[in-house]
Amino acid sequence: PLYNQRNSHSLRFNFQEKFFQIFHLCKFRQKGSRTFVNSHKCPASLTDAFCNFYNLIVGDVSHNGMRNALTREQQEKYLQFVQGYGGNYYDDIVILMGTGLRVSELYGLTRADIDFERHCIHVRRQLCRTAEKPYFVTPPKTKSGIRNVPMTDTVCAALRRVVKARASTKVEALVDGCSGFLFLDKSGMPKVAMHLENYMRGVQGKFEKAYGKPVPRITPHVLRHTFCTNVQQAGLDVKSLQYLMGHSNASVTLDVYTHSSFESVERAFEQIAGNL
Repeated sequence: PLYNQRNSHSLRFNFQEKFFQIFHLCKFRQKGSRTFVNSHKCPASLTDAFCNFYNLIVGDVSHNGMRNALTREQQEKYLQFVQGYGGNYYDDIVILMGTGLRVSELYGLTRADIDFERHCIHVRRQLCRTAEKPYFVTPPKTKSGIRNVPMTDTVCAALRRVVKARASTKVEALVDGCSGFLFLDKSGMPKVAMHLENYMRGVQGKFEKAYGKPVPRITPHVLRHTFCTNVQQAGLDVKSLQYLMGHSNASVTLDVYTHSSFESVERAFEQIAGNL
C-alpha cells in the first residue's frame, strides 16, 4: 500500500500541505463541488485528476490511518435514509455495500454479467469517464479484478429491481464494443462514478443531521471498505476475501480494507478459546 498505519498520519498532512501549495500556485478557486481554473497554465483535466487523487488518498482515510468503514448501525440508518430521500441510487448503494464492487465495475455491468440462477455477478470490465473521454471501457484494476462475486438475497433482489426498472432506450449506448449497461441515468445514458459520488455528497449533510451523530464521509470507496470489513469479521478466510475484492495482494486486503473492533476480536476468541 501507499502508506501504512505507522506513518500515514504524517503523510496525510504532508500531502495536504503540498496539495494546497500547488492549489495556490495554479490559482484555483472553488465554488461548491465544482472547480474553476483561472489560469491557462493548469489544464482542467490535470486539475480533475489531481483533485480526484487527493480525495482518494486523503478524503477517505481516518485520522488513525485506516480507511473508514461504517458500523452496522450506520449502514442500516444510511440505507433507510437513502430509501426515503429518493433518487435513482438506492439499489446502487445496496449492491455496492453487499458486494464490495468498485463503482466503475458496478456501472460496467450488463445483463449478460448477472446470473440470477447461481446468484453470481461476473465482473469483467469497468465503465469510466474523464474530461477528454465521456465514456470508455477498461479491464478491472488488476488481473485479479476479473472475478465472479456471489450475491446475497438482498443484492439479488436489488439487481432484479434494476433490471425490471431499466428503461428501454431507442438507441443503446455503444462503448468500446459494449452495450446494454444496466445502470442508466435520467437521460438514458450509462451512469458513471461521478453520478453516484455527486448524489452521496448531496446526501451526506442531510443524513448527519437526521442521524444526530457524526459519521465518516460516505463515498463509494467507503461502501467497498465496509463490505470487506463485514465479510472479514464474519469469518471468511483471507484468500477468499482477497478474491472477492479483486486484490492482487492479500496485504492490501488486510492492511487497508479491513477493520477489527474489540467486539469482533472477542467473538473470534470465544470460538477458539476451548482449543487453547
